[in-house]
Amino acid sequence: MESKIIEANGFVLKDEQGNKRVVLEMGPDDCPKLDFLDKNGHQRLSVGLTKSDEPLVSLTDESGTNRFSFGFINEGVQGIKMNDVNGNGAITFTVTEDGRGRIILHDAGGQARIMLSLSAQGNPTVGLGDFNGKIRMAMVLSENGQPAIITTDENGEISKNLV
Repeated sequence: MESKIIEANGFVLKDEQGNKRVVLEMGPDDCPKLDFLDKNGHQRLSVGLTKSDEPLVSLTDESGTNRFSFGFINEGVQGIKMNDVNGNGAITFTVTEDGRGRIILHDAGGQARIMLSLSAQGNPTVGLGDFNGKIRMAMVLSENGQPAIITTDENGEISKNLV
């Protein structure tokens, strides 16, 4: 049997009513993506590659707001992000290239307010951010298990270091 190759820049799969339901195309920045649409034509699931060829999966609500995504956020950083009804980040989980985990809680405006992470040496750190997303207070355990609380001013300069 002779194999046949079909080449195109995109494919559209329609339902019996003629509505687009699945679109396979080259998206922005010439990135491949596969979109699944609901009965009303709204994108609900997208699978694709970013412009740096990193895989990304996004789930969207019926209004078109990205509510959940996972994939490679930056080179080597894996992540899961859950957004609120306005599309602002609510919680983010990441794993760095060297295997360190981080959890970030965001406020209603999408600013990072609470961060839980591990340092490169494996020491736990809790950071508290201001309304601009800048870390203003951190609680850490040093390599020898010594606890510390560090506060910074609005410019990021250490204002207090309580050991």
